[in-house]
Amino acid sequence: MDKDKISMISLQFSQIIIRNEGDGKKLEDHASGQFLIIKNFDCIITFTKPLLSLSLYAKKFEGDLMVKVMIVDDHRLVREGIKALLETFDDIEILCEASNGKEALDMLADEWPDVILMDIKMPEMNGIAATENIMEKYPGIKVIALTSFIEKDLIENSLKAGAVGYLMKNTTGKELISAIRDAAKCHSSLSSEASDMLISGYKTPDYRLTSREKDILTLMVKGQSNNEIAETIIISPSTVKFHVSNILMKLGVSSRNKAVSLAVDKNLVKNGKNII
Repeated sequence: MDKDKISMISLQFSQIIIRNEGDGKKLEDHASGQFLIIKNFDCIITFTKPLLSLSLYAKKFEGDLMVKVMIVDDHRLVREGIKALLETFDDIEILCEASNGKEALDMLADEWPDVILMDIKMPEMNGIAATENIMEKYPGIKVIALTSFIEKDLIENSLKAGAVGYLMKNTTGKELISAIRDAAKCHSSLSSEASDMLISGYKTPDYRLTSREKDILTLMVKGQSNNEIAETIIISPSTVKFHVSNILMKLGVSSRNKAVSLAVDKNLVKNGKNII
């Protein structure tokens, strides 16, 4: 790569965009109209913050990548543990650390990490809000959520905010390093727990209702009382009451109305026919 060409535009641009350009990528300086053709680079990034030098990114484009990492966590011992691990790898540099999202954002006025390891639940500004702000102001930075919480809403909101990964704090060192390197190359990483949680959200739980209970639940959704259900399927009202109690227990609800609401919400019955 022509290093003179890099230095020529390193202090003069307002925005740099990498675009597909033949067999390489076009690194274009919108302020000066100058550009570089980058070979063998598979990531499209928009930089909206002036950089002091393009030398780091020249190394990235050529494959010689030193990944600069920011650690954001409100527990000092956690930060120290992560630093101790990352410092054992030659291609990882600990650039800075912060104790909450607001502090991290303030630091980004002077620091430019490639990857941020972001805790989720922190004081002043949580990790999801911080990630959203970082993506708006510094979209070239990659954020990996690193947390102890495996809640579906947290995973989805982190990814919606712009995180490229979601890892648990009990992840192995090998998995964490791999995720950091992948993030620097614009690849995503999800822990197995996060993947399972997201997938489970699209599955209908197996409530293990019997065929008779499914029939009764369908009639409950249609608005029939116990006596009406008894007449419809020709059993005694007391037997219907027994089945309804079992349905409530299996669905984990405390009332008939809640059972009907759950059945509709989870699509357990449809068009008058049970589909469980």
